[in-house]
Amino acid sequence: MSPYRRCSHQRCVRYVGVVEHTSTLGSLAVVAEHGSSTRSDSVKRSLAELAAAGMPHGGNRRPFGFENDRITHRSDEAEIVRALVARFLSGETVSALIAWLDAEGVPTVSGSSWRLGSIKRILTSARYAGLRVHLGEVVGPAVWEPIISMSGRQAVLDLFARRRPSGGPTPRRFLLSGLLRCGRCDSVLTTMFRGTTRRYVCASGVDHHGCGRLAVVAEPVERHVIEQVVAALSSGTATPEGRPVTPDGASVSVAFGIDVVRWAALDFDARVGIVKSVVDRVVVRPGVAGGPSVDVGRLRVVFRGGQLTPLSIVEG
Repeated sequence: MSPYRRCSHQRCVRYVGVVEHTSTLGSLAVVAEHGSSTRSDSVKRSLAELAAAGMPHGGNRRPFGFENDRITHRSDEAEIVRALVARFLSGETVSALIAWLDAEGVPTVSGSSWRLGSIKRILTSARYAGLRVHLGEVVGPAVWEPIISMSGRQAVLDLFARRRPSGGPTPRRFLLSGLLRCGRCDSVLTTMFRGTTRRYVCASGVDHHGCGRLAVVAEPVERHVIEQVVAALSSGTATPEGRPVTPDGASVSVAFGIDVVRWAALDFDARVGIVKSVVDRVVVRPGVAGGPSVDVGRLRVVFRGGQLTPLSIVEG
């Protein structure tokens, strides 16, 4: 065989070899892809079965409120979760909750700072209501005990939905909005201004159903109610939602232990949340002709559960 033919033959051998080698790699790639797809389907089925059984899904970091097994409650954090839900439902904003956690020195699982998203996830997560989620959908009850009730979680979801901006103007909020009742007709008092003086008024007329015969200056009323709330909470006479305090002080009462100093450090949302969690209503009785313009004796502060502070005026 001539060198040329031998060279050509070698080239042909090499060419055919490359084609055969490429063909083999392609076949292997198809087999590998099929194997990967099969394994992926198997993993998906396993995860779905795990979720259907209510078992936890693994991860690098345990959920707040749970131990590393993702089933057992971590008691101190579970109490924090309950307190967060109670405070949020009492009217506090997520920002106010972050401020509270920071003030109390409560750490996150990772040790990083609390953020809006992390608080919202805790408040809305189905996990804390004892539910198992898979691919974003609740698939059934979980094997772990709930930290909060399903109704409590639903109340949180409903409140978030109501708080979504509607595009309209945001109504002004005041400390006792919705809590003051007319001592004549039991209508809810409305906040109105006379010049620069803010008042709570039993309004009548269009869009109002009151008697129109009662009004009281807002600032001294709010100051008096704050004094009663702080006195009741600091002494243990009343707790949020009217819950009694156990002998060892263990209570989910989110505001128990509030004193004048701590109250002064709270922002507006936190104050509103605390007041609304402990006060059922404040009845304003009619004034006496010729009496003082501001008379706290006209006020009857009723705590949730029917409890009254010892300092409240309840006669009449």
